[in-house]
Amino acid sequence: MNGRHMCIALLVLISSVPGVVAAVGTGEGVESKPEDEQAAAIIGELQEEIDRLVDESDFSQWQAALDRDGLELAEICDGSTVKDLVQALAYGEANVDIEAVFGAFGGSLRDALLENMGIVLALLGVGLLSGLADVLISGGKDSPLSEVAGFLCLSAAIGVVVFALSRMTSIARNGIVGMVDFIELANPTLAAMLTASGSAMASGAISPLMAFLASAVAKLIETIVLPLALTSGVLSVMNNLSSKSQIGELQRLSADACKWSVGLVFTLYVGVAAITGLAISSTNGLSLRTAKFAVERFVPIIGGAASGTIDTVLFCAHTVKNAAGVASIIITIACAAAPLLKLLGVAIALKVSSALCEPIADRRIVLMLREVGDTSKYLIAAVFGVLLMFVITAGIIVGTGNIYMA
Repeated sequence: MNGRHMCIALLVLISSVPGVVAAVGTGEGVESKPEDEQAAAIIGELQEEIDRLVDESDFSQWQAALDRDGLELAEICDGSTVKDLVQALAYGEANVDIEAVFGAFGGSLRDALLENMGIVLALLGVGLLSGLADVLISGGKDSPLSEVAGFLCLSAAIGVVVFALSRMTSIARNGIVGMVDFIELANPTLAAMLTASGSAMASGAISPLMAFLASAVAKLIETIVLPLALTSGVLSVMNNLSSKSQIGELQRLSADACKWSVGLVFTLYVGVAAITGLAISSTNGLSLRTAKFAVERFVPIIGGAASGTIDTVLFCAHTVKNAAGVASIIITIACAAAPLLKLLGVAIALKVSSALCEPIADRRIVLMLREVGDTSKYLIAAVFGVLLMFVITAGIIVGTGNIYMA
């Protein structure tokens, strides 16, 4: 028995219990049909219902967002489209190839490193010229001419570093904007699936939470955290224009403010999401039980059978909803992987340049590269924070209704 039949057989077992109990309670006989044929017929009906729900859901915008910003889905999972992935997840047949995942991420990181190889070579060349100028002009001693040559080399290094810093900021901003766009696309689809699975009250609570993530939290990171990180990098450059450290504390203050901002935003959102998840789980379970009890007790003759049918439909919708929630997490990770790996590539390029330039270059160049490289950590944390907050929200959506379904 494959994964699809195991998953559906479990649904059959759970959903058929109310109908059997109702039949016994009303004195109705159970069909004399062989059990295997009866189970096969019910499995076929459930397959048709799941396929219908998947086909009626519009994932075209999800597919467009993935094709524009994400990694190739066919390289990671069986199936080349988002709809194929959702259907496979619903049947429990999604096969994530770990080797392909590492291959895709490794290939993207390799491309990012090769793309930033010019930064390493440029900084290494500037550092080498700085060391040669110091030795050839003044023999390693301080002189006005060597200071001029050193400042020219430092200016060239600053140009490369400013380019790298602006590139990192642009990558981080585009990555956050791409995730926000996908969150806004996923919100109505997931909300509709929550409602279809009998979680209307949860849908009314989750939609504002996702809107809050897309509008307030992401915009806060984009308008406060990213400028603070950019300010920290610029101050690192300015602090190393001379051998005297005159604005080092200001640079550290901006870096700490950036770090505190990311931590505060993440903590507040996780707290709000946790409270929302606890509230909707209990409320949703109570409302579903109340509706099922009302149908079973107050609808004459067919109440028990109708209650079993409601269970079957809700289980199918619940399964598709969970599959779509997991698929949204996979797509968001795929979309966030590209900017994160690009940021990591620039950060590695700066760190490698700092290490290679230390034996030969001016000390100011080395310190500048190290401090700007440290700034990249805050940009990576900002993008990763938005990704993690959406994963938490999607996890709440997947978990909604599981208490009732159990």
